[in-house]
Amino acid sequence: MKKIDIAPFWRRLLAAIMDMSFFALLFVLLMMLVMNPIVNSTMGYQSEMLRGYQYQTASHLYVLRQVIDVSTGEERIIEVKDYTEQIKSGGETTISSINLVDKENIYYLKHVKYYYCNYLTGKDIDLPNDTETKHYDMVLDNFVSPNYDKEMEVDGVKVLPINYYTDEWFNNNILSFGKEDQIYELDGENNYVIKQSYINAHTDASKSEEENQKTIDSAVKNYLKVIVYNAQGHLYYQDYYQSVNHNVTVAQYVEALIPFFFSLAVVYLLFPLIFKDGETLGKITMKVGLVNKNGYQVSKGQVVLRFLFFTLEIALSTFVIGFGFTSIATLGLGIFVLLILTLVNKNKRALHDFVSGTLVIDKRTSVFFKNKDEEDRFTKEVDEETNRIKSIEVENPHIIQVGDQIIDENIKKEIEEKK
Repeated sequence: MKKIDIAPFWRRLLAAIMDMSFFALLFVLLMMLVMNPIVNSTMGYQSEMLRGYQYQTASHLYVLRQVIDVSTGEERIIEVKDYTEQIKSGGETTISSINLVDKENIYYLKHVKYYYCNYLTGKDIDLPNDTETKHYDMVLDNFVSPNYDKEMEVDGVKVLPINYYTDEWFNNNILSFGKEDQIYELDGENNYVIKQSYINAHTDASKSEEENQKTIDSAVKNYLKVIVYNAQGHLYYQDYYQSVNHNVTVAQYVEALIPFFFSLAVVYLLFPLIFKDGETLGKITMKVGLVNKNGYQVSKGQVVLRFLFFTLEIALSTFVIGFGFTSIATLGLGIFVLLILTLVNKNKRALHDFVSGTLVIDKRTSVFFKNKDEEDRFTKEVDEETNRIKSIEVENPHIIQVGDQIIDENIKKEIEEKK
């Protein structure tokens, strides 16, 4: 009576694609929820980011960012005015352009000098609360540089940063343009100006004044970009900042893992437990289901075991093949590889089917039972009904069907014999 037809590969593939699409949609929606500042602040993620931006703010380097104008392809340095407020509120970051090539405006140079000579030494660090421009709109009571009392080694001599990062050091090192030239110098009023010798070296008598000015401006722009990026890189590789970044990264992983595995559980465990034949939404749509390896109805325990091993396979494909990054792309690759493996064995079983002892069947043509006792009872009832009908005198031939058996031919034969 039992009839088990293995589901065609193409229908399993379509079911898998549907399930993966539903998983991706659910995962994205949940990520949008947990990325809400109100939600992720409970995980410490928001506070860690805020701490990092506060230290950027105190170093004065947080205001400097590079963007590329997509319409022209031109690189621009912009000023980020309210990073701290943006992190608190989850809102848009306000930015404004800075006239980078204005020789009278050494805005960037001042910030870089503040970082090296004030922030790294812990000397004269102030936290102005300029509510009008929000350049340094943050509150961190009793802040001092995390490096002000840390001993460091310079040329084999142990010194404190406050004895190392000085104005003289800054002028002799940071202001150097390459090894042989220096772009800025201090004038009589202790202001930074571009050296006349540098201007002369970048002036071509055969070109117009406007062309020469563009050449000098471009050189100044590139110079300032280099020292700004070097200063930012120096900040990011400090022990404290590395620690903050590590904590943020861990929180981001947790932030992603929770909706990731919750979405997996909804799609690949909750629905199979709800529907009696271990079906996902994709399997229901494509009319395929699960039975155990003996062809009987799958148990809840097998559904759970199948999900756990399937999750292990997905985790390996996503976090190992994906080189440690949560990736829907590598998730899809993992599921595709699992499907391909079903082609190399007789019953088209995936690895999690072998572990859980299950088969994926075509529900349109298969006939199966809860267990062998149910199958035996059904077979006995059909046999008894068949025998009862055979013993009845039939005057007019007609088709009689009991269960899956059509017995009209037997009845016709009996009628012919009586005649």
